Amino acid sequence: TPPPQQQHPQLPIQGGVVAVDAVIHYPSRLGGAIAISSSMLPEKLMRAAKKKGGQPNTTRAPTTPLLITHGTEDKVVSLREAQKAIHYLQQLYSNNNKGGKEDGGEEEPYVIFKAIEGKGHSMISSSSEMYEVMQFLSKRMYLRSVALETAPGVIEIH
Repeated sequence: TPPPQQQHPQLPIQGGVVAVDAVIHYPSRLGGAIAISSSMLPEKLMRAAKKKGGQPNTTRAPTTPLLITHGTEDKVVSLREAQKAIHYLQQLYSNNNKGGKEDGGEEEPYVIFKAIEGKGHSMISSSSEMYEVMQFLSKRMYLRSVALETAPGVIEIH
């Protein structure tokens, strides 16, 4: 099993809520999480971010990078509701400010939101949305070199 920093949960529709909940509560930083057309209503996020005593979880801000895509024509969760949820997530992440530098470039936010023009409440449905997902993953995925790993004389140390 790869270490947490190399794990990237991407779960469909309701699974996006599960992925975000994991990001909020998991004690280690994951490689990234993706929520696509998720039903992340602000009140659900607020409940998820609270401790048992009903107080907000302020012990640590999440650090796992999060990509959220949402359709502008979503009739299940309006774009306005999704934007409220994003605002709440950004507040949860606010102690961290930025997601770190990728490939020595500019710092990126931990929460990346992409509104997909004309999309309803569905999974990835356009090349532009797929491009956003692939860009997010390409900056964060751990890539193995099978050719290097199988080369003669290479010794793997755990």
